[in-house]
Amino acid sequence: MRRIYIIFMVMVLVISVSTVCFAATVSGGGTQKRGYPGHNAELYGGVFNLPTAGRITSVTGEGTDRFWIEIDHGPQVVMFNTFNQAVGYTLPAGNYRVLPTLRDNPKADSSWVEVTFTYP
Repeated sequence: MRRIYIIFMVMVLVISVSTVCFAATVSGGGTQKRGYPGHNAELYGGVFNLPTAGRITSVTGEGTDRFWIEIDHGPQVVMFNTFNQAVGYTLPAGNYRVLPTLRDNPKADSSWVEVTFTYP
């Protein structure tokens, strides 16, 4: 019985290590700057590719708590009101970009966000 338990634990360890070893990550980020009289506001999000479905594993940023993800220069897919709300969310394979909103209280003149996805 002990031998079966040891074999089972070794198999669980091998599966866990192989899952971690073969997982990959991709990040996408964006920036936004508030407009001033005589100047235009700026909004930029670089396009990134998820080759397979990916799960959000981390979000960092400054000047914002909110951001949205849209299909490559297309319609919005999802909006998050907090970074923590986004962790664990899964997107299907495709081309996307991430765009931050500007914080209103306290007011921010610029913001950035970076989202990391993990996929098998």
